[in-house]
Amino acid sequence: MAFPNAFFASLVLLASVVVTAFSGCHTPPCGTCAQGTVCELDGTCRALGPRPRMGFTRAEQLHAVEWGGTRRDHRTETAQDLDELLLGGSVGGTVHLAFDLPRGEISVAVLTIYPAPRAHVSTPQTLRAFRTTAFGDAVSRAVPPRRIGRFGSSRHVAGRPNRPVRIDVTGLVRDEREGRVHLGLDAREREGLPWRIASPIAENDALHPHLDVRVR
Repeated sequence: MAFPNAFFASLVLLASVVVTAFSGCHTPPCGTCAQGTVCELDGTCRALGPRPRMGFTRAEQLHAVEWGGTRRDHRTETAQDLDELLLGGSVGGTVHLAFDLPRGEISVAVLTIYPAPRAHVSTPQTLRAFRTTAFGDAVSRAVPPRRIGRFGSSRHVAGRPNRPVRIDVTGLVRDEREGRVHLGLDAREREGLPWRIASPIAENDALHPHLDVRVR
């Protein structure tokens, strides 16, 4: 059946692009969004509104090419060899992940991290994302890489078992000009139980942290 005008054809095109963007996710980023809203990659529901035609051309899921972590108690294990990392809490755990970025203009970038298997509920804390200096194949457990510029988005979370956390890092990724972005995560609070998160070598591939991007 032919569409009566170009307006309805453009709506169908936009819908197909949105479906493509979300088809690769392991877990739906939102629960049920209210009528008149749409689910975004960071797990929030946004009010529907006008969007530029063909706002993005493809969606990609990126996996870390380098990673590591630090903690204040100066443990000496090499973070590169661990299947889980500590974030926040009384040990002041930080997590560091590097991603190779695709060519093109990135319009949205969302970092997703998962609790480690059998992790218990942690102390609620505010997670903050930021860019860092390059850290190579592994991060020292005692000295974190230097932060570059401002903090990006933050999310207040409880670290519930089996529930991923998504943080919008679009601004941080757009600031990168070298093709590989080094991201850090820490917690504003420095007390209580740290959150145990799955590392990029966790046994369950579905729990590996990843970066979802939309590229124009």
